Amino acid sequence: MKHIQRRGLSRSRSSSSSSFSSSSSSTTSDTWRDDGLDELLYKSLWNKSVMSDVRDQDLNDLLSQNPVFYTTKQENDVETCMKMLIHDERCPVAGANVCGLISTLCHTENGPASLFTQIFLRNFRTFCSPRNCLRSIIQKYEMAEDNAHRERILSILVVWVRDYWDTVQDSPILNDFLDFSRRTSLTYQSKSVQELEFTSNWLLRSRHLPTSPQVYDITQHTLRTQGSSVPPLSIVSRSLLNALKNSSSIWEVPILEFDPLELARQITLCENTLFCAIDPFEPMYPVETDVPGSLCPQYIRKMTKMSTQLTSWISQCILRETNLKQRTLVLRFFILFAEASYKLQNFNLLMEILGALGSSNLHRLKKTWKGLPPRKIAKFEFLSQLMDPARNFNAYRTCLHNAQGPTLPFLGLILTDITFAKEGNPVQRVFPGLDFPLVNLARFYQLKQILRDFQKFQKPYSISPVPEIQTFIRGIYEDGRHRTPSEYFAENEQFYYRSLELEPRMAAPMNVPASPRSPGSRMFVRTLTALRNSSETLSLSANNRSDSRSR
Repeated sequence: MKHIQRRGLSRSRSSSSSSFSSSSSSTTSDTWRDDGLDELLYKSLWNKSVMSDVRDQDLNDLLSQNPVFYTTKQENDVETCMKMLIHDERCPVAGANVCGLISTLCHTENGPASLFTQIFLRNFRTFCSPRNCLRSIIQKYEMAEDNAHRERILSILVVWVRDYWDTVQDSPILNDFLDFSRRTSLTYQSKSVQELEFTSNWLLRSRHLPTSPQVYDITQHTLRTQGSSVPPLSIVSRSLLNALKNSSSIWEVPILEFDPLELARQITLCENTLFCAIDPFEPMYPVETDVPGSLCPQYIRKMTKMSTQLTSWISQCILRETNLKQRTLVLRFFILFAEASYKLQNFNLLMEILGALGSSNLHRLKKTWKGLPPRKIAKFEFLSQLMDPARNFNAYRTCLHNAQGPTLPFLGLILTDITFAKEGNPVQRVFPGLDFPLVNLARFYQLKQILRDFQKFQKPYSISPVPEIQTFIRGIYEDGRHRTPSEYFAENEQFYYRSLELEPRMAAPMNVPASPRSPGSRMFVRTLTALRNSSETLSLSANNRSDSRSR
């Protein structure tokens, strides 16, 4: 076996950073006990040859560079091994090497439902390959001293295949799971072994099921109603139903025939269906389907496409009206539409509406805004202030925190939070007092918090679908399904020229107050730009990795 011995690790505790584990620190002891793992546990952990006889090539698989693994031939060198686990006030384990993380995962005091297990199984693929991780866990199982310890390790493997299975990155080792479960069942019988074998077999069979490349149909899927609540009665006039049935295009349906609340309900049903279908892994893997080894975030892309298309549709509905009075009525309708979205707590739809109404194409139509009642202007100002990006969307975040019942958050901000968490916390970093990098678990604790809040809102609305309106919404989506970002930017230029035709440039009267402007359009542009840039960066890095492997 090849041993990697790192010099400079035997420095005294007094010269080490306060972030290191120390039995003399009451804060440290409390921190470990909060997670069920105290310092004595870790001393026992390291005394059991945690860092010995491990081949570094069996564990190395960092994305961009080889991680640093340290082993020692001295089993009782607790002082040296304890320096490989670092914590701070925010998370029980802030840094460690991969060997230490897997050993902590498989320790007798760690369980399948612990926070550490959840964070590890969610994020280990960013610093270790699934094959090497499974191989190391199996080694820990074979080294276990009693059946209780073996049962804990088996339970963790069951949680992996049942709750944290990545169909793209984990599929190559599915047969390894199946072979291990069958081999284990010959010598050890338990419920965990049976569940592991059953789940592995089910994944193996489902892998060969035919899948349709057709785009997910947002109009044919109805979510279960939440609890025993009764859906509200639909508000649909006979004239609207006739127009929807007889029209061959979405532009043949008079927008003022819709009830703003009912239209908001039906779009909320569509968006909520997509939002609840997003796998928790999707936000972690950005948005390129052609990148090998990444999970295709199909529902995130579809929801983002739908948001962009709805914003474009709202702008077109207003700019198509040549009559000033009629244009003002349509603008008033969309302010009522925004108010209905706010009442439904669909902040994603609310941001889409504000993004359109606050764009320069509509903001400059002073004659159109002048015809609105003061109460509608005040309502628009209130909603714009609610979604104002000032102080990192503080007003919106507070409202979202206090929301009760079904809620649909603004997806763009969730993706932005994840992007900042990744960029601000690298996969590995050098901790104070050390001159080599360790896996940075602070990154994964922060991402776990974001995803926990994300999953909290994956609950269905109690809304009855209206098939005719659902078909209309699908027509809006299909109208821009194949558009590229450059085409949207070109369309925006056309909208501006159309706005100039409707109301040419002129000096604004002194007694006409400036109409309020929503921050939504700026936020959507930044979000789409960030998503595109991250996709290009990931594609380039993936190509570089594939080139290096081929060489």
